[in-house]
Amino acid sequence: MEFSLVRTLSVAGCLVGSILVLSHVKALTRRSRYERVAEFFLPKAPSSLDPITHLKSYQGKLLRPVFEKLSKDAKLSSLSLAFRKAVGGLNVQYAAIGLAVLALVAIITKSATSALFAGILSPLLLLVLKSLRIYQDESARIRELKDGLPLYIEQISSFVASGLSIQSALDRYPKTIKGPWSVPSLRISAEIRRGANPGRAMGLVVAQYRLDDFGHLIRLLEANYSSPELPALLDEQSRSLRRRQQLELTEKLSKRAQAVWIPVSVAALVPGIIFVMIPFVSALHAFGGI
Repeated sequence: MEFSLVRTLSVAGCLVGSILVLSHVKALTRRSRYERVAEFFLPKAPSSLDPITHLKSYQGKLLRPVFEKLSKDAKLSSLSLAFRKAVGGLNVQYAAIGLAVLALVAIITKSATSALFAGILSPLLLLVLKSLRIYQDESARIRELKDGLPLYIEQISSFVASGLSIQSALDRYPKTIKGPWSVPSLRISAEIRRGANPGRAMGLVVAQYRLDDFGHLIRLLEANYSSPELPALLDEQSRSLRRRQQLELTEKLSKRAQAVWIPVSVAALVPGIIFVMIPFVSALHAFGGI
């Protein structure tokens, strides 16, 4: 096929332009009157769904076991959430980058196939890189929240011990200390104002931030948020969390110390194996004519 740069760029430009124009045509994007009216009468009834919605529902039921299995893995679940956030941030910038790469590769290689392949691959590569960056940011934020939890509990305990209520302590924390728990503390206080008890509010915010291993603290706040022994219980919870963090740090250091010996052992064993195998192979060769 004869390469034509003008023809290739014209086709790509017409394709992207047509997609952008059609995506903003009201007659094509608005739902039908049947769809708008049916959801008010029977929003969940199968008879009120059109064939496309039936197909989506069937696919959702078919793929639900796969998604549930993937959601049990914390790492895969975080990766899928990061990918969905990256896909949700798609805009015209990705199309512009694809067109720029397509034009550049077309000028350099003079190949329509290579240009189209590069134009399609570059936005996908950017999407993957953006997903990885979101995943790393989420992991770092979760790590900061877990590391700062003992200090956060100690400060709330000291505020409650000084005579403040649990909600006043949660409101005062962001004003006195700027840390990873400043924004979550405000959200917990907002949930309490909506009528939830402190334990329930903590559980809602923890679920929003995708944190685990907070069940004991949530149950403690639910049962003792109005008890005079709450500061002592919070101090004990903080000490327990610090001991757990120390154990995890010790385990991580021991694994790192063991990992250091792996290359050392390999570096010591490989030359010895070679020196042993050379006379052994020579003896076999002399003995059996191998």
